[in-house]
Amino acid sequence: MNFVLLLLGIITGAVFIILYFSGRKKYGQMADNVDGSVYLIPDIFVVGISVVQMLKINTAKKDMKLRIKLTELFGKRYVEFYCLIGTASTISYIMLLLPVAFFLGAMTSSAAMTLVIIVVSALLPVYVNMNIDTKIKEQREEVLLDYPNILSKMALLINAGMLLREAWQTVGESGDRKMYREMQNVTLMIKNGYSEIEAYNELSDACKLNEIKKFVSIICQSTERAGSELVHILKELSVDAWNSKKNVAKMRGDAASGKLIIPIGITFVGILIMIMVPIVANMNLGM
Repeated sequence: MNFVLLLLGIITGAVFIILYFSGRKKYGQMADNVDGSVYLIPDIFVVGISVVQMLKINTAKKDMKLRIKLTELFGKRYVEFYCLIGTASTISYIMLLLPVAFFLGAMTSSAAMTLVIIVVSALLPVYVNMNIDTKIKEQREEVLLDYPNILSKMALLINAGMLLREAWQTVGESGDRKMYREMQNVTLMIKNGYSEIEAYNELSDACKLNEIKKFVSIICQSTERAGSELVHILKELSVDAWNSKKNVAKMRGDAASGKLIIPIGITFVGILIMIMVPIVANMNLGM
């Protein structure tokens, strides 16, 4: 049994190494462009990409819900790329941990150890999907926090006589967070020949929040008549947005307080042990 596990470890390990170094030359740049804050060890994804290309696996047919999430997180232009990365990452994790599982199984004479590591490798994609949901939530909170400032700047510039498109570009270039980057993308689309309505609607796909959808709807209706009426509406939206921002800030504060409970509890227990151990020791000596 140990010999079989050892042999399987050598074979799978050799296959992984060969695919890694051959794939690094072909697909290294693709792996380097993967968002490392979402995906674990993106450097090894060249292995999975190599397998996908060799077996001609169709990665475009992904669950529609996942495609919507990828669109919101990375933008419509990168959906197909991250569909490929999703499949490649799963293959890469399994191929990385298979040799580890077989070698440990051989060293410990335990097939159960091999099985546990294989199960862990299969669960890594689940962790990645959970991480995608977490990142989307963080992005939405970030957008809600920046949204009031954007509305205020837009209203101020348009009220000063600037055209809607010019105000949009100016505000978009004033920051580098999610909402600002998406506004910059809209400006770029318009410059590349897309209609203003189509470009503005791109923002709704990238930031799937009711507040942003309402904002985009108003902007689309006002593309031809950016005047005092639009300024008034933006000011009203700004008031509501500031209230939403307060709620988001409060929720973040509550969440941060909740996260502190565990370390505080551990610290308390540690201090309690430090106090009680000498007391108990002295009592035993006294007896």
